[in-house]
Amino acid sequence: MKQIEKELSPLAASPENADATVALADRLWDEAWLETRLLAAFLLGSVSPEEAPLVARITAWTSQVRDAELRSRLLDASLVRMRKEAPDMFLQMIGEWLRPERQRLWSDAMRAAVSAIRDPSFGNLPALMEALEPAVQAAPVDIQLDLEELITALYDSSPTETTFFLRQVITSSENPMTAVAFRRMSPSLPEELKESIRELVRGKPLSTG
Repeated sequence: MKQIEKELSPLAASPENADATVALADRLWDEAWLETRLLAAFLLGSVSPEEAPLVARITAWTSQVRDAELRSRLLDASLVRMRKEAPDMFLQMIGEWLRPERQRLWSDAMRAAVSAIRDPSFGNLPALMEALEPAVQAAPVDIQLDLEELITALYDSSPTETTFFLRQVITSSENPMTAVAFRRMSPSLPEELKESIRELVRGKPLSTG
């Protein structure tokens, strides 16, 4: 796979080959083997985000994947150039996926965000936190594991900013389930952050009944 990616990389990244690269990615994806789908994701991530309708394609592909590991790798590899070259487009995509009526995409948004946080070429962490805030505040149970991974990645990248961000999320929330969710998640979070969260949720109501 690494050798194939190395051979294809300069061709896939060339602007004049954008249409052919996307067509090949579609064909490989439709083969439905793990290796062909990983290669398809790599090819999408090689195309300039300005050259092809990547968001629609990635949204469609993630809906076809049940394996969590493959979905995470898809949401990492296919968005490489978008994160680096078009961060505003990436943030817009995250915002669209996190709309209240699209909760089925919230998990994908979290996974894509984790890849961005861990990508040194992505430099707009404050804007990403702002886009994520409504979903982090809502904290539905079905994405709790994704939230744990997201918060841990944020804290590893920027402990001070993350602590301040979570303070805003928890203290400003009028939804009692926010505190409940963070109580549940806290044992799985980094030790220092765990203590900060316990302080923040102490005294918050457990529920409204």
